[in-house]
Amino acid sequence: MTPVQIALWSIAIALYAGQAAVAVFPFLRPARPAEDRLPYLALGALAFHAGFLITRALQVQGLPIETRLDSVALFLWLTAAVFVAAEGPLRLSGIAVVFWPLFALCAIGMGILSGRAPMDRPTLGKTWLLLHLIPVYIGYAGFAVATGAAVTRLIQQQLLRGKRPEALWERLPSLARLDQIGRIAVAWGFPLFTVGLAAGAIWAERNSGLLGRAWYGDAKVIAGFAGWLIYAAVVHMRLAGKMSANRAAIFTIAGFLVALATFGVAHAYPGRTPPFSAPPGISSKT
Repeated sequence: MTPVQIALWSIAIALYAGQAAVAVFPFLRPARPAEDRLPYLALGALAFHAGFLITRALQVQGLPIETRLDSVALFLWLTAAVFVAAEGPLRLSGIAVVFWPLFALCAIGMGILSGRAPMDRPTLGKTWLLLHLIPVYIGYAGFAVATGAAVTRLIQQQLLRGKRPEALWERLPSLARLDQIGRIAVAWGFPLFTVGLAAGAIWAERNSGLLGRAWYGDAKVIAGFAGWLIYAAVVHMRLAGKMSANRAAIFTIAGFLVALATFGVAHAYPGRTPPFSAPPGISSKT
């Protein structure tokens, strides 16, 4: 990577950290209502972040997913962009106090751990790979918003039980509003995640030389399907009216943790994950 690209990435991370501080600070001042303000630092971070991705795209002459940091940067940009875009229509400012600190910590941690090693993706089937990555990443972004609402809801619930005067709960959205945000975010994140997984299955079958004929036994495939099952259960049970809002929040958080684990495994092992092998009688090679 060039010094300019490193500088763009570093500035973006610094601005995300600044946005996290700006989101938290109003809630630390006693007896003052939190104000809805445009996330100027986040917008600046997105601009520098986009500059990093654009320069990388020009350098690799394609979608910037050649290195682990490229892929992490694309995922983080989509997540931040989705939150900023939805903040006005869905009135997400109330959960910014939770979302931006968690996002900044993830961005710093993932940026350090990812490194700049190449992903070693196959040259064949890049169209299907693209159809897999973008919907999955945007689906993850929806789940991140839902997780922010879920964490805020659990915090809000504990604060309400405390019944302290001038407590933080007076400045956070209501439980019903947080529940609504979570439902909406999962409702549009889940279909995109499903489309991405389906495209990924087709891509894996068409490039079975990468994962082997028994690609369905790979750790990241199983983890991805486990995350899908969790969110499918949340969607189904909520539609059927059989899951409480509190339990839905817990399952939403659990599903996102599985999604992050899947993301980590996929980047640690772009090819076949070592702990899993083909079932007896099935060759793991083409």
